[in-house]
Amino acid sequence: MNKTIVTAVTLAMLLLASLPGLHAGAATLEPLCLDGTQGWIADGNPALDVADGLTLEAWVRPDMVAKGGNRIIDKANAFVLDTAPGMALRMSVAAGTISCTGKLPTDRLSHVVGVFGHAEGIYKLFIDGKEMASQGRDGMRKLSVTPLPVKVGADSSGRHCFCGAIARVTIYNRALNATEVAALAADNSHQSHGLPGTVADWFCTPTDAGEYHSAAPGQLRLRDRPDPARLTGQSPPPANPTQVLWYRRPARAWIEALPLGNGRLGAMVFGGVAEERIGLNEDTLWSGAPHDYNHPGAFEHLAEVRQLITAQKFVEARNLADATMLGIPAGQASYQPLGDLLLTFANHAAAQDYRRELDLPDAIARVSYRIGTARFAREMLISQPDQVMALRLTCDQPGQLSFGLALASPHPIESSATPDGRLAIRGEVKTGQIDAGQHGTRFAAQVRVRADGGSVSAVGN
Repeated sequence: MNKTIVTAVTLAMLLLASLPGLHAGAATLEPLCLDGTQGWIADGNPALDVADGLTLEAWVRPDMVAKGGNRIIDKANAFVLDTAPGMALRMSVAAGTISCTGKLPTDRLSHVVGVFGHAEGIYKLFIDGKEMASQGRDGMRKLSVTPLPVKVGADSSGRHCFCGAIARVTIYNRALNATEVAALAADNSHQSHGLPGTVADWFCTPTDAGEYHSAAPGQLRLRDRPDPARLTGQSPPPANPTQVLWYRRPARAWIEALPLGNGRLGAMVFGGVAEERIGLNEDTLWSGAPHDYNHPGAFEHLAEVRQLITAQKFVEARNLADATMLGIPAGQASYQPLGDLLLTFANHAAAQDYRRELDLPDAIARVSYRIGTARFAREMLISQPDQVMALRLTCDQPGQLSFGLALASPHPIESSATPDGRLAIRGEVKTGQIDAGQHGTRFAAQVRVRADGGSVSAVGN
C-alpha cells in the first residue's frame, strides 16, 4: 500500500443472544530476573506456529505467584505454560488445561516441561524430570495458530508477569518423550541438547543489550521491548507541549500506552515502529453475566450479626455474615480486554526522529518518525457521534507505506477476511457463566481498510 490509508475499527458486543544474549556452548549462566512488572517478547516467526506437537521447556525459580498465575511462556490462544496459585505448574492449549499439585521450590531452579502431541494423544507435565500430570487422550483438538507473538514472563496483554528467575526457555514442534525430558533435567549446566524439532532456544548469559538470540535455527530474537525497531536521532517537542503528552520511544508496557476512548469504546496505543499494537476495549465485555446476587434468608441473620458485634465477637460476626449475607456468588466477575489490533511494517528495522503523542484538547494520538528521507505518520481518534475508531497512516513519499494487519484476542476467536478490505472476528469469553455454564459473553469486532493510491489484499482468514 502507498500514500494514505484510513483504517476504521468498529466494535460491537451484545450479551447472551448476540454476536541479555543467548548462546550455545559452555556459556556462563546468569538467569533472567523478572520483577513481576514486564515480560520479554519474541520476534514473529512461522516456526512458532505449531499445530500437531509441542513441548515447552524452561528452568525457573518463582518468587511469588499472583491470583491469576504467572506466565513462563505465552502465545495467546495457542499455548501457555505458567505457574498457578500455590506454586503449581500449569499448561493450556486448545485441548484444555492441565495442572499438577506439586509445588515449585523458591530457593533453586526447577526444570519444568509441558508436552502435547495431537497424533500420539499425549498431554503431560514434568517437574525435574518426573511426570506430574497426564491428561492425554485420542481426538484432542490441535493447537491453535494465532498472530500474536510468543512472550516470556508475561501474557500477550503484558499482564500475569512472572516474578522470579528464568534461566532457559526452549520450544519444540514435537512432543518430547520421557527419556529426553529426564536427560534435560539431569543436566546441571541447564543447557539444551540440540534435539530435533527445536524451534526456539534462549539460554541466559550476561548481556546489556536488552535482547537474547536463539541458538535454534532462525536465530529468533527475544527482546525486552515490544517494538523491535532501533531508534536514532531526536525529534523536537510538539508546538504546544503543555497540552500534549509526548515521548521519544514506543510504550514498553500497557501502562505506558496512550489511552483513547469515548465512554464505550477504548484503545491503548503503543506507538511501535515495526510492530504497532493497539489494545481494544468495549464497556460491556466482562467475564460474568446478568444475574441476581440476592442471598435468600440474609435478613434473618442480621440481628445475630449485630449481637455478635455488640459483644465484640468480631471474627464470629464476620464469619456468620460471610456465610449468610454476602451476595451469591460472593466473588465478582471482571472486565475483559477485547483484543489487539496488530500492524506489522516491512523495512522498518530502524527509524530516526521518533515521537508519539496524545493531543489532549483534540483527543488524537499521533506517531511520527523518519526512515531515510521518507516521513511516516499515524493519527488515531475515537468518535463519540459515529461510535467508531479511526486510524490514518500516511507517508510523504509514494510507494513506501506497506503493512500487514491482524486482529487478535486473549479469548477464543474465529476470524474472516474479505478481498474488499474487511477483517472480522467473533469470540467468546470462556471465563463467564451463562446458559448453565455453556457460554461466556460473546463479542464481535470488524476492521475496514481503505487505501488511497494503493491496494488491499486478504491473506487467509
